[in-house]
Amino acid sequence: MSTQQSNSKAVLALVMGIISIVLSWVPIVGTVLGILAIVFANQSKRLIAENPDFASTKGMTTGGLVTGIIGLCLSVIYLIYWIFAIFFLMAMESGEMIR
Repeated sequence: MSTQQSNSKAVLALVMGIISIVLSWVPIVGTVLGILAIVFANQSKRLIAENPDFASTKGMTTGGLVTGIIGLCLSVIYLIYWIFAIFFLMAMESGEMIR
């Protein structure tokens, strides 16, 4: 009988993915956490493939990967929004807007 083992990388991926979604409005933090969630999820997938005792953490790994991707995408969207907003405000202040 095999015992179920804990996969800390799957837990890290899921936690970082969830936090990356929550903090996606802070572009750098959300981006870094999203990337880390994706990296840990991929490492966890490799670990599950090598050791079947970790198969019970497959759902957590998939959840970490999905939330990491969502958090990363939201962070990039917010980053692009803020870059355009800053350039728009700078153009308005300098009077270089096309009329």
